[in-house]
Amino acid sequence: MNFIDELKKAKINESFNSNIVFEKKLTAEDINTVLHEISQYGTKSEMMYDDGRLYEFINELGNLIENINLLTLQETEDWFDKVSVSRDMKALQDNYKLMQKTAKELKPLRERIANCYDSIGIIIDRYYEIGDN
Repeated sequence: MNFIDELKKAKINESFNSNIVFEKKLTAEDINTVLHEISQYGTKSEMMYDDGRLYEFINELGNLIENINLLTLQETEDWFDKVSVSRDMKALQDNYKLMQKTAKELKPLRERIANCYDSIGIIIDRYYEIGDN
């Protein structure tokens, strides 16, 4: 069934309040790319601690999680396994959403820390000469 047929079916079923999920099928090239990204997972964590690259890291992680979800569900044949895998993929998504939320909360906290640091510097500069470093 092609995409247009699925879309027509979804429109028909939408009136019956059915939830239709379009699962994108990954190609062999996509699968190799996802597996390569998974193999690089440990090296990407350094980006998490780099303020300038935190949001880039989170976006890349979101794309990876989406592809892992697709790949894992695509590779799971057994009904029972699919239930377990679906539960794990939901937990993966929930953890990612928490990470996104925390990163958004982190920005104002970093700004507050920077403001406090600047205020401390101003007061110290009143009494002592602070180097340009």
